[in-house]
Amino acid sequence: MRRRKHKKQQKKKRKRKIINRRVIMKFFVIIFASVFLLVIVPLGVHWIVQGYLPVPLLLRNMHLLAKGSDDIYNPVVIDNFKFYEEGYTKYFPWKPKYLATYCLEFTLDDSKIASRRETFNGELKLDLYCKNKLLFTKMIGTVRGYGEPSKTYNYYKVYLTDFDIPFDRKSLNNLGIRVTVIKPDKYLEQFTNSIKLCVGVSARL
Repeated sequence: MRRRKHKKQQKKKRKRKIINRRVIMKFFVIIFASVFLLVIVPLGVHWIVQGYLPVPLLLRNMHLLAKGSDDIYNPVVIDNFKFYEEGYTKYFPWKPKYLATYCLEFTLDDSKIASRRETFNGELKLDLYCKNKLLFTKMIGTVRGYGEPSKTYNYYKVYLTDFDIPFDRKSLNNLGIRVTVIKPDKYLEQFTNSIKLCVGVSARL
């Protein structure tokens, strides 16, 4: 009798182990499938369509948190730009300082923009290049919102758009953007002396 009970107990233990292993295997399969669907597939589609891999969102956030520097949101490009002149175009070579999503915006030192409902009422074309290769083109239309006063500097900034950068070292060292005015915003001509185009890490993660 004791032997039979012992054998039954051993069988039950074996079944439990088998069941536990199956549960663990299912758990890892679900995690792998989730990562594949949520990360690898979108990256693959982006690579096929755009021709380059963007920096994964999780890695962007981890990289910025690890750096923890005070200059994260300082512009890497800042220059004069005529948003009010049709056909005006300018090329900016630049090297990203952080693996992140970047944004295009403009700044000016006049508080008038803070009361304007449409902070940009025109159309721009943004081209991202790696060396002489065009990676993508993004059109920017009317931006609705208000100019935001900078917390650290005495100027107002207006967000225009976000864009991703390639996820490889060679590309990061050879990036450039071209911004072209398709439809000018004549209202901005009054800020000729202070308006600046800026590119920097986006705070809208």
